[in-house]
Amino acid sequence: MSDPIRISPAEPKPLLGETSVLATSWSLAGGVAGGLVMTIPLLTGHLQPHPSLLVPAAMLVVLGSVLGVIHGAILGYLAQPTADSGRIRWGDAAFAFAITAVAFALSMLVSMWLVLGALLARDGRLLGWVALAAAGGAAVASLAWATVLGWRSLEHAYTQWPDHRLGSGLVFGAFVLLAASLLMLRPAIPRSGVQLSAVAAIVVAAVATVWVAAPAIILTLWRWHRERYGQHTAHTP
Repeated sequence: MSDPIRISPAEPKPLLGETSVLATSWSLAGGVAGGLVMTIPLLTGHLQPHPSLLVPAAMLVVLGSVLGVIHGAILGYLAQPTADSGRIRWGDAAFAFAITAVAFALSMLVSMWLVLGALLARDGRLLGWVALAAAGGAAVASLAWATVLGWRSLEHAYTQWPDHRLGSGLVFGAFVLLAASLLMLRPAIPRSGVQLSAVAAIVVAAVATVWVAAPAIILTLWRWHRERYGQHTAHTP
């Protein structure tokens, strides 16, 4: 008599893979992007240099880092072949959280150097340009790293997305609607009085589509497909 077949329990899913690395890279890049939002207007003369700008710069870094880790984790999760199998090892989860915290600290350091460098450079100090060069190199490297990993995960997620045609149409429609609205309204940047140009309006619409509209549409369609066809078919192409 043959031995009965034993079904082993689902193996814990390692978090220190694509999802964790992507979330970490996007946390770093998101924080750095928040610092660049304050640095670029300083260098172009749209903001008057003042040490008090470090406070809103830090707030932008926190916001960018939080948005980055959330979007990176969602994209990494959707890019997995089977997102609903396995269990989470809480030890790995704690270690992944620690790595993300380190990425946030690095993004804050780079961003503060960017803003301080811009403040000093506006005063004509050579040290400011040196700080800008060093922090700018780190910022470009972090953004490039996050872009490469994000594009690879996006390709994986797109091929596994059952509603990719409908979703792509909705995302493109959201971008067109946002761009048209901003081009017609041309709102001013809060507390600056600077009105958005046509190019800036399109850029803002693209950023809002990528960071807000696209994730909302993807998650809504993914949940709808999961509820309609069942949990185990949510990632079937």
